[in-house]
Amino acid sequence: MTSPIDIVRGHITSGRLPSAVLGIADAAGVQELVAFGARADDRYPLFSITKPIVALAAARLIEQGRLSADTTLVTAVPGFADRTTTLAHLASHTSGLDEPVLDTAVPLRRELISRGQIFSPGSAVQYSTLAYTGIAALIEHAGGRGWEAEVDDLFASLGSPHAVSTDLADALPVADAAAAGHDMAVFAAQRNPGAGLAGRAEDLLRLGSALLRIAAGDPRGLLTPPLSMPCVRRAPSASRAPTRDHRRRIVNGVSAGTSPRPDSAKQPSSVTAGGRARSSGSTPPRGAHGCF
Repeated sequence: MTSPIDIVRGHITSGRLPSAVLGIADAAGVQELVAFGARADDRYPLFSITKPIVALAAARLIEQGRLSADTTLVTAVPGFADRTTTLAHLASHTSGLDEPVLDTAVPLRRELISRGQIFSPGSAVQYSTLAYTGIAALIEHAGGRGWEAEVDDLFASLGSPHAVSTDLADALPVADAAAAGHDMAVFAAQRNPGAGLAGRAEDLLRLGSALLRIAAGDPRGLLTPPLSMPCVRRAPSASRAPTRDHRRRIVNGVSAGTSPRPDSAKQPSSVTAGGRARSSGSTPPRGAHGCF
């Protein structure tokens, strides 16, 4: 059987990936860390790995009693039109938010307020990065400080303060971002709470080890076991999002039909562990689970 290390090495040798850092961890800690075409401590843009990190920061506030999965977005963003959208909707990709391109130059809070929703919260599932701008607002309202400070505390509890940040200046570049039409400078300036963190593989592995220890019942972890929030374990009951030809947009509380976007519109992107951009669709695979 070919080992994961040999598989990644083959991708580097063939030029499919420009670089990679591969690690293996269990509940006892990091067991192996191997770099290919990079240093083991190089920082990579994390893109959507940002989401579970920010969600854990929100979960810690829930455990402290300062936030709830049922807290409505308007609690923190009074200008948001729909008064029923909750943290649970935002984190489970059932909020219905209309998604901007990843490198939008419009401030993300303005995008959150102005773009509206393409379906009623909880009625369908559509992958959303913008939803995490709402989650960040709820974190800041509940915690009384910036969402990045809450993330810092999360990693400080692992002995790695400032392990991740939205400063991409010293992160490895995304090899083909420009060729894919993405403006990384504009993207970095947004400090996007749904996609904007950068960090090292080792720190992510430490986080994974901590979560495994929580699952095993360790009471000294990031959260108190068991992970009792219902949305951790419950699959959304909503259907997949409607197609663009048939979807409805909800703006300022009024539903109106929309026309499909032009095929040339840029879609949100994600990045492989090796730092090569790829296009990603707006709807997650069937069976996407839970809030956090």
